[in-house]
Amino acid sequence: RALVEAAVAWARGAGRERVVLTTFRHLRWNAPFYAKLGFAEIPRARQGPALRAVLAAEAASGLDPAKRVAMGLALRGGEGSA
Repeated sequence: RALVEAAVAWARGAGRERVVLTTFRHLRWNAPFYAKLGFAEIPRARQGPALRAVLAAEAASGLDPAKRVAMGLALRGGEGSA
């Protein structure tokens, strides 16, 4: 938790609009943990080219896309997206 909070604080201080991450959706200590910290799933329709490229690289390296999820935390109003 402290590491995520530090990363979010850094992003805010750097003037970023959001923090985006990819994680496993099916492990209770991953996606559900980030959801408790305010992160929300970014639906494919709202994923930009850079985030889609990250997810494609994960799939190419052998990670099952069905088990992965992109999540975002908006730092300045609005919903997290990438």
